[in-house]
Amino acid sequence: MTASSSKSKSLHSQVGRDIVPAYPSPSYLTCPNVERTKDSCDSVHNVTYVHQKGNSNSNVGILYCPGFQSSLWGSKSRAIWDWCTARGLECTCIAFDSHQDDNEDVPTIGRWKQDTINVLNEITQSPRQIMVGSSMGVWLLILAALTGPNRIAGLLGIAAAPDFTTDLSKQISANTTLTAQMNKQGVCDFPTVYHESGYYRIHNEFLQEATKHFILSPRSLKAEAMPSLTFLKDVPVLFIHGKHDLDISYERSLALIDRIHSNKSYDATILVSDGDHRLSRPQDLELICHSLDHICNQLLL
Repeated sequence: MTASSSKSKSLHSQVGRDIVPAYPSPSYLTCPNVERTKDSCDSVHNVTYVHQKGNSNSNVGILYCPGFQSSLWGSKSRAIWDWCTARGLECTCIAFDSHQDDNEDVPTIGRWKQDTINVLNEITQSPRQIMVGSSMGVWLLILAALTGPNRIAGLLGIAAAPDFTTDLSKQISANTTLTAQMNKQGVCDFPTVYHESGYYRIHNEFLQEATKHFILSPRSLKAEAMPSLTFLKDVPVLFIHGKHDLDISYERSLALIDRIHSNKSYDATILVSDGDHRLSRPQDLELICHSLDHICNQLLL
């Protein structure tokens, strides 16, 4: 399925044109650290989130996880929040802590997975959740869903980036400057256009720990079995990916569909012909909201 833009009149666009929504300040959920990577670090940390209750007659909510080092109120989280508000659906959005401060404990995929599980179990109220993830957020939501598949009503993946740390590792290894920095300091400043500093601070510890959670690649040097994703075949699943994504190929989304349905179902993947990794243009946000409409229609909401 290919799309250059969405022509649907989504609820997000209607809300955005009629009113200027006020977004709430974040709340914080205190969670134990999964692994204490520094002896001096605290044993707990705060997970940033926002949450709004839905109508009492709805038994399905939306849980949104953003990408690596994305802000809480990015364009996609705002669009999804507005869409839920207009529909009277519960909405929960998470933001994950940064890697940029060397004086703090290094966040890991394992910690963020547990953060997602904690928010799912302690903050969301609707019995079932449509999980919406962007980039790394898709990876974390699938990992969380593996621990509680009965809570999952559907999955919408946007520029899905499971196992993206393999890409980081390869690019660091191919760059002599980054490799030397990593070997000497255990950390390197990976150039990016997505952070105001111009780089992501990538810790070797982060890359190594991530191998425990791969869902498309061998999970370790021992080639441990990858988890089965077939439990998702019984709920609506849809992936949106830009064909001009220079960070994570759209083949990654197709590979996920292959793992879920045992064949590449192009009907479950929308390829945006002129879309990049962010998928944050107005027409991209329209498409995301239209896709949520589609999933809700399948669930008869």
